[in-house]
Amino acid sequence: TVFSVSLDNNKQAWINAIAKDGLVWENHVSDLGGWQSKGAAIYGVNSIPAGFLIDENGIIVAKGEALRGPGLENELKKLIK
Repeated sequence: TVFSVSLDNNKQAWINAIAKDGLVWENHVSDLGGWQSKGAAIYGVNSIPAGFLIDENGIIVAKGEALRGPGLENELKKLIK
């Protein structure tokens, strides 16, 4: 499941970006806090995009550069057996 967390602070800009960028999955959230977002603080997000792969137990199993480009597919292959 893909879960998007936005660092926008303007609701309409956030909604427009979802459509413009073709983010077709169902799960989009934002507290509209921008860089002061509680989620960004909890996960230590200091640049965007920031990717996290979280297992069924809620444990972060990969993050950051490891998930860019073909890295995401490689990390998923390691986990799916």
